[in-house]
Amino acid sequence: MSAFSIKNTLTNWTFWGKDNTSWSKEEGSIPAYHKIEKLPRKDVPTGQDIEYVLLKPEAERPGSQENEVKKLIFVCHGVNRSLDSKSVRQWQDDATRENVTIVLHNYPNYGDTPSPRATEKQICRDALQLLNYVRYKHEGEKFRSYEVVILGNSIGCGPTMWLATTDAAYHLGIKKVVLISPWKSLIELLPTLMTSGLPRFMHGWKLVLQGIIWDLKNAMDEQVKKNELLNLTSRLEMIPNCGHRATHVDTAEIIWAFIHDNPNLDKIAFSVVRKQEERRINSGGD
Repeated sequence: MSAFSIKNTLTNWTFWGKDNTSWSKEEGSIPAYHKIEKLPRKDVPTGQDIEYVLLKPEAERPGSQENEVKKLIFVCHGVNRSLDSKSVRQWQDDATRENVTIVLHNYPNYGDTPSPRATEKQICRDALQLLNYVRYKHEGEKFRSYEVVILGNSIGCGPTMWLATTDAAYHLGIKKVVLISPWKSLIELLPTLMTSGLPRFMHGWKLVLQGIIWDLKNAMDEQVKKNELLNLTSRLEMIPNCGHRATHVDTAEIIWAFIHDNPNLDKIAFSVVRKQEERRINSGGD
């Protein structure tokens, strides 16, 4: 088996897939979101569509639709997410509160529509095709004038950084890139293996696979060099003792302040870090 085949096999295994339902202890069975749209994939058999949802500010917020901020947020979610109603509802709350449009989509292997194998090439191709469609063709080119922000969470930082650095996406006019809890090197993940217990050991290996599939470090270094050449600024926020799964929630204030070019971003970031540190101390942490 070639190195290329091994990589595709590992990618397909890591993006193991799930349908559009979910379950939680508090709510029990959670159904699929009721308004999933489909975009036919290019160069694959008919019926193997990209599933996605486009979320706008809800009408009950006074003036939200009339005064919508012209920002299009394209999200590449974590490996355990799909388009169940609870997950989508959380992003809908963000769209309404922040007065923006948010696009979510399923990777290959996910959702309720047949799909090709989840290879790195296919995952990136889907993201590019869908963002291009929404940007220039959805609703009569409505979003052509919007500022595009791409946001990756966990392993979703892989396709997000690919979009940020590939020449194939240059015409999309991406203005901001947000990476939440990216796995960017194997070294970072080794501590997850230094523990006893088979369940944690297997979980650790899954994280290792997520870390090596996407060459994020080189992609991030490349983007920093581009920023320097274009006289752009980069921002890195390190939140101490913040769990991987909770980072999106705990840093929401920073994320949206960055997206909205809030002039008080430094103060907001400092406040979030301080709150996180106070929470750690109050919980008995070192």
